[in-house]
Amino acid sequence: MDTYIGCSIIIYDNDNKVLIARRSSTKKKFPLMWETIGGALENNETAEECIRREVMEEINCNIFDLKLFKYYIINEDNRYILIVYTGKINEQIQHNSEIEQVRWIDKLEVEKYDFCGNDLEKLLDYFSIN
Repeated sequence: MDTYIGCSIIIYDNDNKVLIARRSSTKKKFPLMWETIGGALENNETAEECIRREVMEEINCNIFDLKLFKYYIINEDNRYILIVYTGKINEQIQHNSEIEQVRWIDKLEVEKYDFCGNDLEKLLDYFSIN
């Protein structure tokens, strides 16, 4: 059985708001739901290379202050592991066609959104210590 490894990032700003993205209506899985930026590990890349690539592909930005935040085991039966980072951007966001819109939110707003996967859990974990 293969292990699926995903990478995700909680991008935050100087006001401790986090960036969330609304998936396009054309996405087959979870259309129009909110999420953090991320994706699957490809070929022989490291988790850090993966998240830097995903940030560039999805919002056309370079990431800095990249730090490992937490590991999540999403489904032990399917062996799905998610590696989550935190980091910042300082460029204008230009999202790709997989994203309907982006929004900066604070901890008081986080539970108002319909997130896919474990994104709500990740953000609550982040805000519990930041």
